[in-house]
Amino acid sequence: MRFPSISALTRRAGEVLRRFPLTLLLGAVAAACAAAAVDGSGDDLPWRIALVAVLGLPLSIGLALLSRYRTWSSARQFVWQLAGLIVLALFFWSWPGPEQKPDMIRYLQLAAILHLAVSVLPFIRGQETTAYWQYNRRLFESFLRAAVFAAVLFVGLAVALGALDKLFGVPVPDRTYLRLWLVMAFLVHPWIFLAGAPDEAQELAFNTYPRALKLFTQYVLTPLVAIYLIILVLYLGKIIVTGQWPDGWIGYLVTSVAIAGMLGFLLVHPLRALPDESWIRLYARGLFVGLIPAAIMLLLALWKRVEPYGLTPLRLLGLVLGIWLLGIAVLYTLSRNTSIRTIPLSLAAVLAACFAGPLGIRNLSVDSQRDRLAQLLSQKTPSELRSREASAALGFLLEYNAAGEVRHIFGDSALRGVELAKASWSSRDSTARRLLAMRGVSFSPEGFRPSRAFEPATREGGGALAVAGYEWMLPVTAGHDTATVHMGGELLHLRTDSTRRRLTVERAGSVPVVFAIDSMFRASRAAADAAGRAAALTAVQLDGKVRFLLALDHIYGFVDSDSLRINGWGGQLFLGTSPP
Repeated sequence: MRFPSISALTRRAGEVLRRFPLTLLLGAVAAACAAAAVDGSGDDLPWRIALVAVLGLPLSIGLALLSRYRTWSSARQFVWQLAGLIVLALFFWSWPGPEQKPDMIRYLQLAAILHLAVSVLPFIRGQETTAYWQYNRRLFESFLRAAVFAAVLFVGLAVALGALDKLFGVPVPDRTYLRLWLVMAFLVHPWIFLAGAPDEAQELAFNTYPRALKLFTQYVLTPLVAIYLIILVLYLGKIIVTGQWPDGWIGYLVTSVAIAGMLGFLLVHPLRALPDESWIRLYARGLFVGLIPAAIMLLLALWKRVEPYGLTPLRLLGLVLGIWLLGIAVLYTLSRNTSIRTIPLSLAAVLAACFAGPLGIRNLSVDSQRDRLAQLLSQKTPSELRSREASAALGFLLEYNAAGEVRHIFGDSALRGVELAKASWSSRDSTARRLLAMRGVSFSPEGFRPSRAFEPATREGGGALAVAGYEWMLPVTAGHDTATVHMGGELLHLRTDSTRRRLTVERAGSVPVVFAIDSMFRASRAAADAAGRAAALTAVQLDGKVRFLLALDHIYGFVDSDSLRINGWGGQLFLGTSPP
């Protein structure tokens, strides 16, 4: 095997620089600004510049490849690249940054649209040919190769820096390694990737097919997809027999089978007409037929959340993608000759349609939560559920800066003197409390923040425990799924369920004792003072003459308007047989 010389590599790098100058410039800007932002100065401007420059990578690559394949003049290429820079500048001017979840969702939407555009833009017109598949195959292989090379280069340089630090005493700050990774990700990886991008359409006319792709698809992807589809079919049967709605976790499995299945379908697409490859036609038929019930189950699982709690951007985006997946599955089931360009084109069109405007996921979600809040406020019967749901809906509107909708419900003076875009959660908390009080609804802190990480609920301020009557103490944490311990002459079996919401203690010949960790968390969050929170973090259970006292030191995780996810907890379990 002959390796390229240093001069050949240098020449190739220079060719990439001449072909994609704007892309490499944007990569350098992204790496430099992100490296400057890791100092943590508190200024979000470097991060905003870096993230917008990252958006410019697929945009500039798509425009450069389009101009190359259409053989545009240099002047026309310059005009289109300038137009791309203007688009980036307009987005930078209108985008406040990644701090708020709705703004980050919009960013990821646009990034997905631009990456899909790269895969189809040079071949968007005319009939589909083998060159289109070869073009995407070259991009796919080049991306993977660049990822491997950049990762190896990063590890090698990081080890070298570590050697300078440990062996020669040269101080290397920890941030240096992060900055090195940013340079590899935003500059070196694109440079290596673009070196493998096809230069022009003529070189794609050769009908070559890498055997490794066929083997990977036939013996790796296809069995995985088959396993996924079997699980989905069995789960569908369970739904039909039990009459229970599909669980929200089904979305992860449907997403996995859709990505793996379509990737396998696209990788072997050129071989489908060969007489010796009949398995490909069988695979494609089974894949899209199986995706129809999978997409329906996904939509039902999402609707189970939407119907009682209204739309949010993530739920709406899930519904949109579920409908798109169902449409693609039906289309490819009914028509065997549908162009593979339909997949990226239709997905990009769907994401673009719901990016902004009246059909944008933000506007539709805000309208849904506004209507939900108005309906909750119109109810006359007070209840804890009503307070929690109204607080969650109002919290959503405040988080998304929907001042017009809030004024529509509460009146023109509702937000006087409040600037939502710069308001902290504490100020929004007080605003929500005041607004709900105007309508006779109590404020629920638990439901207020629609999606956030919460600080641990701890026993600070009231941590003293009365342990009279308890002879044994055992430390317990959520990290121990199962454990068996000797305690006071008893053999105890401790088990934590997969959601970390329950701690079960079992003794031989007795009924299991169950501690509801999620209930303890909710009670602690609802308590008004430190002593109340500490009391809520303790629970007593009786098993005949044996008493168990669970005293938690902390609980932490994530909460949204309709669910609670426990990430961890820890404390002590006391066992007593004497009178307290």
